[in-house]
Amino acid sequence: MKRFMLIVPAAFALLAVATGARADVAFLVQDDAYVQSSGTGSGAANMVLVKRDTGAVSSSHRKGYISYDLTDYQAALAARSGRGVNTQLDLPFVFTSVGGTSASTVWDFEVYGLTDESVDSWDESTIDYSNAPANDASDGNTVDGTKTTSIATFTGMGTMSGVTQSISGAALDSFLNSDTDNVGTFIIVRNTAAGDNYAHGFQSKEATTGGGAKIKLIETGNRLDANSEFETFGGSFDKTGWSSTGAALEHDGLIAGSQKAVFMDSSQSGNLADSPNAQSENFSVDMYFATADGGGGGGDRGFNVNYEFFGSGQINLRVNGVGQIQVFNDQGLGGTTGWKTLSDLSGLIAFSEDNNADLDFTDVGDVLNVFRIKLVMYGSGTANPYYDVYLSAANSTTFAAVATGLQFFQNDVPDASVAAGLELLEFDIANGNGNYAVDSVYIAIPEPAGFAMLSLGALALLHRRR
Repeated sequence: MKRFMLIVPAAFALLAVATGARADVAFLVQDDAYVQSSGTGSGAANMVLVKRDTGAVSSSHRKGYISYDLTDYQAALAARSGRGVNTQLDLPFVFTSVGGTSASTVWDFEVYGLTDESVDSWDESTIDYSNAPANDASDGNTVDGTKTTSIATFTGMGTMSGVTQSISGAALDSFLNSDTDNVGTFIIVRNTAAGDNYAHGFQSKEATTGGGAKIKLIETGNRLDANSEFETFGGSFDKTGWSSTGAALEHDGLIAGSQKAVFMDSSQSGNLADSPNAQSENFSVDMYFATADGGGGGGDRGFNVNYEFFGSGQINLRVNGVGQIQVFNDQGLGGTTGWKTLSDLSGLIAFSEDNNADLDFTDVGDVLNVFRIKLVMYGSGTANPYYDVYLSAANSTTFAAVATGLQFFQNDVPDASVAAGLELLEFDIANGNGNYAVDSVYIAIPEPAGFAMLSLGALALLHRRR
């Protein structure tokens, strides 16, 4: 059974509460170096040193430079639109052994963004104190104010060894969003003069572990307890937190900013599952997927996800062999028993193809079609539960269609007889013949006002499709 509701303009974002879930994307350093007032540059060092020596004229001043390739930055934000995303710059400080300092000594630092893009193309192998972009050589902490903007100041104590200084806020966002040449350069200086001669430093990309300073997109509201991006900050495949079998394999990332995804091999048995922290009447589950054709027509399946409630009920959603989004129903709220085609989402699914049968969709000759799908649940654990399903067109981050007011459930209804919320999210292959990949899973608990606005947007989408 379907019900129609009021809804939301796309400009309104979901409001979610923060958890400790790992749902982060990292941009790694392109070039990093420090320049010293003695004239040298050190782009090959395993740390980036910063020091303001006593006295403006000194051969021991050091300023740090780091740059990033921002080609995919805006696309990565767009792929995660509607989520609680916070951008931050992380500086992992290390012990440098250059001079000494008391543990109680307080130090002040500043981070600048290079706004003059005509000098953005510096190279760590050739940079030095005389040619460093926007360097003002009059002191150990000065930069050319006409070519830079101050991003943040921060304070630390002692050597700061083992401290990762995270920088975020409007100034950082504005600097990154105003970029036009796909390169972002930061200059790090220490404003406090070295009365006891210590040079601070943070990890460079040449360090044996860690990978240096990073720009991270932190999804602060994700309720997953598992690694929702299926990767480490360094870009390695990682299923930490997921209960899985050998059927869950490594795949290249499906969207901008993502290095890895998970590939579900239908020739195996098992599933990929997580128990999220989502005990709430209202929640949403947002993700990306690509699916092959199961080859068995309307009765077969590729992509298959189960949203399991507290109690025994679930929403069992699949893409069948003719590209239809279907959910299974055996409860009275939704009418007759069987697979129910969500006709409002018809005509959008195009299958991916693994033409050399090597368990991915990324080789020359393969076909990759990625879709964004979001299920928004209302009133689980109440007398009248229902949900909406949003779907994008192929290789798009925005939703093109929505099916609203759905009350198709399997095994049980998540009504007032059970606790509210999502107990388990499970990707299944037990009953399908089509391989599929999944990336960037995001589970949120919006505030009630956010859900009311989302309902308004859904109806607008529905009316545009009809």
